[in-house]
Amino acid sequence: MSAAVAGADENDGLARAWPIRSRILAGRGGEGLSVRDRADPAGGATAVLAAGLDLVFVEGFEGETVIGINDDELLTPQPLRIDVTVGLRRLVACRSDQITDTVGYDAICDALRALMRNHRYRLLEAFAERIAQLMLEDFGACWVRVVVVKPRKFADVSAVGVALERARG
Repeated sequence: MSAAVAGADENDGLARAWPIRSRILAGRGGEGLSVRDRADPAGGATAVLAAGLDLVFVEGFEGETVIGINDDELLTPQPLRIDVTVGLRRLVACRSDQITDTVGYDAICDALRALMRNHRYRLLEAFAERIAQLMLEDFGACWVRVVVVKPRKFADVSAVGVALERARG
């Protein structure tokens, strides 16, 4: 394969950690890129891997909550799908093999469940920002990527949503 992004190649950490994304980004002119990748064609992964962060993620978390701006959205809970990737400085757990030396997936899921039950946000953007801040503040993340999706919001669209990345300032 030719260089994927910013000099990445098959032997690069980006290609190993995100092989599908690397192949997609290698395409010409952004062809085949998902909405998330088109928003940031260089990909946040490049900076994360260059910084030597280890990534812990929860992908495809599903739940229902009341969120939206239209009257019908504010009356009935609707499904959301959430992906959270947390970047942490070199995890001690890689050497210790102890859960206490990392972020537990269950803790991330518990935080998402609690937020879905108790929030009062109307926009996915604000909801995703709160998730990012939780990961940075309460989970010790140096970097976080959050994707919040309303699946099948419209009959002719598979999903709408927001993706954001934040780093500890």
